[in-house]
Amino acid sequence: MPTSWNAVGDFTNIVDGLESVTLLRHGNTQEITIDRAWRFSRQTDESEPAGGYAPVANIVWQFEWDPLLLTPQVGDRLLDTTGDCWTLLSVESMLGATRWRCQSRNLRVAHSLDCLLTVEQAVWEDLGSGLEITGWSLFQSAVHARVQPELVAVDEVANPITSTATYRIVLEESLPLDHNHRFVANDGVVYRLLRFEQADRIDVLPVAMVRKE
Repeated sequence: MPTSWNAVGDFTNIVDGLESVTLLRHGNTQEITIDRAWRFSRQTDESEPAGGYAPVANIVWQFEWDPLLLTPQVGDRLLDTTGDCWTLLSVESMLGATRWRCQSRNLRVAHSLDCLLTVEQAVWEDLGSGLEITGWSLFQSAVHARVQPELVAVDEVANPITSTATYRIVLEESLPLDHNHRFVANDGVVYRLLRFEQADRIDVLPVAMVRKE
């Protein structure tokens, strides 16, 4: 007589240390509660030179999944009960198709985003001699970020010699930024955008290269 085997539910019945998490779909507002998920492993490494401020936190999650739902996708996020958000970098169906294993990264913790910036957008007007910036309007407030010096360029041709400092701003999330935008810190320091990098990647946070105005 053939033996039927059904492993559904076995994982949550035999594994200790399970917790509830919420899966947030990438690109829409759908949220799916996963009652029992397991932090299979955790690893913290240095992701980039930043004086110890850029450890990248990685966790491998395992959990059962309703086969009637769209499977977890790369770019989805897992929100745990402490409020930390883990972006899925890879997803894998385990043997028997009863559970999933997902590698994830906590990007906010990864870069120690320790300040809030306001993003402003230029207001352009033609005052008779062509378009020019006449003011700035609010584009987005309370953006979590980390500001750190990148390099200092010395102009030895100038008289007297001058130097220009460039800063690297690691942002909490990607924003549609271009030459019309600038950042304002809580202490009033203004940073003008020079270059915006990594905006489309899910494994690292976007970076703005700026200089002080």
